[in-house]
Amino acid sequence: MAPPNFTLSVATWGNPSSSKNALLIHGLTSVAQTWHRVARDLAGRGYYVLAPDLPGHGMAGSTQSFTIAALAEALAPLFSAPYPRFDLIIAHSLGAVTTLQLLHILPPFSQHPAAPVNSYTRVLLLDPPLYQSPRTVEMARTLFMQDVASPRSAAQHMSENPRWTLEDAAWKELGEQLITPETIDHLFKDNSNWSFVHLLKLRPATQRSVYLTVLGADPHLKDQKPSFRVEQAQPYLNPRLDSGIVWGATHGIHREFPEVVVEHALRRLDERNAVSSAGEQAKL
Repeated sequence: MAPPNFTLSVATWGNPSSSKNALLIHGLTSVAQTWHRVARDLAGRGYYVLAPDLPGHGMAGSTQSFTIAALAEALAPLFSAPYPRFDLIIAHSLGAVTTLQLLHILPPFSQHPAAPVNSYTRVLLLDPPLYQSPRTVEMARTLFMQDVASPRSAAQHMSENPRWTLEDAAWKELGEQLITPETIDHLFKDNSNWSFVHLLKLRPATQRSVYLTVLGADPHLKDQKPSFRVEQAQPYLNPRLDSGIVWGATHGIHREFPEVVVEHALRRLDERNAVSSAGEQAKL
């Protein structure tokens, strides 16, 4: 159940009558339209694509609490009528951590009334910050507060991120303009103990209903610190959970390599030639 007075805001692409449905969940200081390239690609492949604004972001309502659990609770209505059953979920950064929390509070996807027999949902998480030390949390809070207090222009974003398109940069500029410093402050204070690696341990019934992959940014890029490290996932790896790295990618994987994100999201689990297995890093 959504928190009281919370209003969902959802962007869509593709044909609502499609039998294939995808859900895309953005990260901190972004908006639903940040997925425009991934969403258009999926829509072109026959998917009906939905992307919500996280609480306090874009045109969505706010919530009294900004814990990861509260964010997940706010998005939980997306998994019941009138919304469709999702074959595919792709989530980035804060949205990826929120998605992991959703996997713990929702019934297994295979129990959805519209789920075919022996069906599963493909879940792809992009560079989720599963653990941050108190010092790192405070540093991140300060940096994001600065970004929101003085939003960068689209031109600045493009200068800092040469792989982005103008549309990528414009949506990011809008995202920074629409979120408030109070939301940033509450989010980091409400999650001051930023430790979510344990969420990779799924309930057996949920584990059977998903194929979960976690992809991190390139740890070797100069001045870049990926949010996710593959060794975090190693204790939890199993035939339905794997991890890997997108070489050459910074934190904004879906903006820099949308084609890689789509390719990997639609790849069968047994075609993991480009993804790490048993904790090994493999090049995409």
